[in-house]
Parts: sequence; C-alpha cells; structure tokens
Amino acid sequence: MADGDYLEKASEGSVEDGLGGLLADLLQQWEEEEGVPLEAQAEGDPDGAVGAFEEEAAAAGCDAGADASFADALVASTLAQDGSQSIDAVLSWLTGIRSSAEVDSQPCALRAIRGWERDDHELRRADGGYFKVFGVAVNADTREVLSWTQPMVQPVESGVSAFVTRRIEGVLHFLVQARMEPGVWNLIELGPTVQFLPGTPVDADRPPFMLAEVLNPAPELTRHRSTQCEEGGRFYHYATDNIVIELDSRDDRPVPPNYTWVTLGQLNTLIRYGNHLNIEARSVIACLDVATG
Repeated sequence: MADGDYLEKASEGSVEDGLGGLLADLLQQWEEEEGVPLEAQAEGDPDGAVGAFEEEAAAAGCDAGADASFADALVASTLAQDGSQSIDAVLSWLTGIRSSAEVDSQPCALRAIRGWERDDHELRRADGGYFKVFGVAVNADTREVLSWTQPMVQPVESGVSAFVTRRIEGVLHFLVQARMEPGVWNLIELGPTVQFLPGTPVDADRPPFMLAEVLNPAPELTRHRSTQCEEGGRFYHYATDNIVIELDSRDDRPVPPNYTWVTLGQLNTLIRYGNHLNIEARSVIACLDVATG
C-alpha cells in the first residue's frame, strides 16, 4: 500500500486506521524478509524466533548466557529479534505514544523570548548556558558559491548520548526512550536512554532519567565511551560523549512509560525503516563492535 493510501484511509476514518494499516504492512514486510513468523515470537515458539536465535548464536560461536562476555552478549543480542517483547509489541507501543502526542507551536519575536539576549554578533542565554547562535561570513573556492553568510550554533558544553543496557533472561537489552523533538517528521522518535545537553533548562527536582548513572558510572559498568565531533557546517566546536553502560541483571527498577527495553537485533530492524531511531541513537549503536567491553 502506498503512503498516500494510508493518508487517504486516515482521512476517511481515523488516524489510528491509517497508522494501523501502515503498522500491519511494516510487520508483514519484516516477517517476509526475516523468515520468522511474528506469532512464533509472541508465543515463544521454540521452532520460531527463540529457536532460531539460539541456533544462530551457537553458530556464531558466542555464549548467549548471563555470564557471557559483553562482546558475546552483543552478538547474541544482535541475533535476537525476540527479547523481553516482540518487535510488533515495540512498534505498537511507539505507535500508541505517537498517536497521543500533540504539539502546539507558535512563532514569536526574539525579543519576546525570556532569558535570552542578543547584540550585533550573537544570540545567547543571559546566564551563559545551553547554547548560543552567531553569524559567520565564509569565503571558499571549493564550493558551489565563492562566499556566503550563515548562522552557527555553539553549545556551551559537550552533549551526552548514552545507552543503559541490562541482560534480561540472559539476553542483552538496550533501554530506549520515545522523544519528542523539534523538526521530527512524525513528532516522536526513539532515542538513547540519556540524550542531554548540559546547560539545558531542566527541573532540578526531576533530572533526566538515568542521567546520574551515565555521568558517573562505576568503571566496571562502563562498556564504551568515546567522543564524537558533530557536523561542523552548522555546529561550532560541538562534541558528544557516546556512552554505553551495563546494569546488573538484577537491577529491575521500573522505567517511565516512554521508555522500553529492546534487543540490538530489534534496534537494527527499526533502523531499516525511516523515522524510528534518531541520529543520536544510531551514532551510539555505530560505536559498538565485538571488541567493546
């Protein structure tokens, strides 16, 4: 079914009808490509997803158990399309959050934004936090034009993108969050457990979930840490710390309703479809290899 057909169905009936048709077709396409019936995953059929995962993990020479190394756990999690929940459950959860989200944005004058100030050179927060915007004049003889002017964004500190992982029934899972961000085509995408820019205005009594755990992790819990320079054509000297930590498998603390646990195999499936995983999540995933940990 073409995208326009979904929109036509949504306009004739309800948004849920259109999204439901899109979801059903996506799941059917995934099932056909992977060759594993979704019903087998949902029911825990040993001849379906679970059995296939165990056979593939063994064939790859990796231990999928709770005592496996993190490198082996990564490989096993990559092969696991059926974790603590099936891929259809993950997509249904995301669709439900998207269908209930509403955004009301209105243009406003820069001078009307509280807490910000500007001069002839830049726009910035009065307290010096978060980020600032300034203009640059560029001269280059290797581009489409010889010169231009443009704004650039300069965050005051490095950002943090971090995945918290945990082994659930022996399978490594990643904690993702459904995030609403400006410019996202369908309002909400899945991001890493923590996606934070220091200096961002936050409620002191309600810091981002798991922020403390990823900013000061115990050395034995850290599985990956690297610094990534962001796109330099728009962001000036901006870097992000990509972090992966692993909690004890017994740490089953409750998570907020916009968070859920998924396997790396399920994340790889979501990457294949647009507008599911944001760039920060994909960047952290790209840092992982069997040498990690």
